Amino acid sequence: QAEPREARYHLRMGIAIYLRAKARGDAAPPAGAQRALQKAVAFDPKNDEAWLYLGHVALAAGEKERAKRCYQHAVALNAGSGDAKKALKAL
Repeated sequence: QAEPREARYHLRMGIAIYLRAKARGDAAPPAGAQRALQKAVAFDPKNDEAWLYLGHVALAAGEKERAKRCYQHAVALNAGSGDAKKALKAL
Protein backbone atom coordinates (compact mmCIF):
# COMPACT_ATOMS: atom_id res chain seq x y z
CA GLN A 1 0.00 0.00 0.00
CA ALA A 2 2.99 2.33 0.33
CA GLU A 3 3.44 2.72 -3.41
CA PRO A 4 0.13 4.50 -4.11
CA ARG A 5 0.84 6.93 -1.25
CA GLU A 6 4.35 7.53 -2.58
CA ALA A 7 3.02 8.11 -6.09
CA ARG A 8 0.45 10.65 -4.87
CA TYR A 9 3.05 12.44 -2.77
CA HIS A 10 5.46 12.82 -5.69
CA LEU A 11 2.63 13.77 -8.05
CA ARG A 12 1.42 16.56 -5.77
CA MET A 13 4.98 17.75 -5.17
CA GLY A 14 5.73 17.85 -8.90
CA ILE A 15 2.50 19.71 -9.67
CA ALA A 16 3.18 22.23 -6.90
CA ILE A 17 6.72 22.91 -8.12
CA TYR A 18 5.53 23.28 -11.71
CA LEU A 19 2.61 25.58 -10.84
CA ARG A 20 4.74 27.74 -8.55
CA ALA A 21 7.30 28.25 -11.31
CA LYS A 22 4.55 28.99 -13.82
CA ALA A 23 2.95 31.55 -11.47
CA ARG A 24 6.31 33.28 -11.03
CA GLY A 25 6.73 33.44 -14.78
CA ASP A 26 9.87 31.30 -14.82
CA ALA A 27 11.12 30.61 -18.34
CA ALA A 28 11.44 26.87 -17.65
CA PRO A 29 10.16 24.72 -14.80
CA PRO A 30 12.66 23.66 -12.15
CA ALA A 31 14.23 20.24 -12.58
CA GLY A 32 12.59 19.29 -9.29
CA ALA A 33 9.18 19.23 -10.96
CA GLN A 34 10.34 16.71 -13.54
CA ARG A 35 12.14 14.58 -10.94
CA ALA A 36 9.07 14.42 -8.69
CA LEU A 37 6.75 13.56 -11.57
CA GLN A 38 9.13 10.89 -12.85
CA LYS A 39 9.12 9.35 -9.39
CA ALA A 40 5.32 9.45 -9.43
CA VAL A 41 5.17 7.45 -12.67
CA ALA A 42 7.87 5.09 -11.40
CA PHE A 43 5.60 4.25 -8.44
CA ASP A 44 2.42 4.28 -10.54
CA PRO A 45 3.01 4.06 -14.32
CA LYS A 46 -0.74 4.17 -14.97
CA ASN A 47 -1.24 7.60 -13.40
CA ASP A 48 -2.49 9.68 -16.31
CA GLU A 49 -2.32 12.93 -14.33
CA ALA A 50 1.41 12.43 -13.74
CA TRP A 51 1.91 11.88 -17.47
CA LEU A 52 -0.14 15.00 -18.21
CA TYR A 53 2.06 17.14 -15.97
CA LEU A 54 5.22 15.54 -17.31
CA GLY A 55 3.96 16.76 -20.68
CA HIS A 56 3.41 20.27 -19.31
CA VAL A 57 6.92 20.31 -17.84
CA ALA A 58 8.44 19.07 -21.09
CA LEU A 59 6.56 21.67 -23.10
CA ALA A 60 7.62 24.47 -20.76
CA ALA A 61 11.22 23.28 -21.21
CA GLY A 62 10.81 23.52 -25.00
CA GLU A 63 10.73 19.75 -25.53
CA LYS A 64 7.69 19.55 -27.77
CA GLU A 65 8.17 15.95 -28.95
CA ARG A 66 8.60 14.66 -25.41
CA ALA A 67 5.54 16.64 -24.35
CA LYS A 68 3.56 15.07 -27.19
CA ARG A 69 4.58 11.56 -26.12
CA CYS A 70 3.60 12.29 -22.51
CA TYR A 71 0.21 13.68 -23.52
CA GLN A 72 -0.41 10.71 -25.80
CA HIS A 73 0.46 8.36 -22.96
CA ALA A 74 -1.96 10.21 -20.65
CA VAL A 75 -4.76 9.83 -23.23
CA ALA A 76 -3.92 6.14 -23.73
CA LEU A 77 -4.29 5.62 -19.98
CA ASN A 78 -7.44 7.70 -19.68
CA ALA A 79 -9.36 8.34 -22.89
CA GLY A 80 -11.58 10.77 -20.98
CA SER A 81 -8.69 13.08 -20.12
CA GLY A 82 -9.91 16.30 -21.66
CA ASP A 83 -6.85 18.18 -20.42
CA ALA A 84 -4.44 15.82 -22.20
CA LYS A 85 -6.51 15.91 -25.38
CA LYS A 86 -6.63 19.70 -25.26
CA ALA A 87 -2.86 19.87 -24.73
CA LEU A 88 -2.26 17.54 -27.69
CA LYS A 89 -4.49 19.63 -29.89
CA ALA A 90 -2.63 22.80 -28.91
CA LEU A 91 0.72 21.40 -30.04
